[in-house]
Amino acid sequence: SPSPIKPAVYLGMVGDADFNFREIRVLDAALDEAGALHRVFYFEGRHAWPEPALCARALDWLDVAAMASGALPKDEAFLNEVFAREVREAQALEGAGRIPAAADAGDAILAFFGGLLDTSALAARTARLKESKDFERGRKEDRKRAELETAAAAGFREALQAIGRASQLGPEIL
Repeated sequence: SPSPIKPAVYLGMVGDADFNFREIRVLDAALDEAGALHRVFYFEGRHAWPEPALCARALDWLDVAAMASGALPKDEAFLNEVFAREVREAQALEGAGRIPAAADAGDAILAFFGGLLDTSALAARTARLKESKDFERGRKEDRKRAELETAAAAGFREALQAIGRASQLGPEIL
């Protein structure tokens, strides 16, 4: 009989001006809902490779996941270093007023580091962020952006369909 599929770790990166941004946000939410261990890094930019430092961070996250699963031996110094760096990154997001992003980063850190390190202080901080008015305001802005993107995509789709219909009538119409 075939061996069961082992849970995988998903790691993604997408720029905030990338044409795939919306799809990755939807995937991120679906992975959250499914309880899948994952991390999506959002960076400023278009559809391109992120900065090398972000790629290095992503590789660190994979090592943390491997340590959590037992595929790599637990390295306390490495775990503490990565944990501290990622908490600083989440705090920087919070300091920049990006409360939903800070809370999402906190959730990801908790998912990856839970059971490896004491994450209780981060859990409390993340919970406070999620209870704030700034969090709800940011989520509302996220939903508004998603609605605008959906409407724009529908408009493009309708325009392309109209061009397709016109081209079937013959070249003199175009």
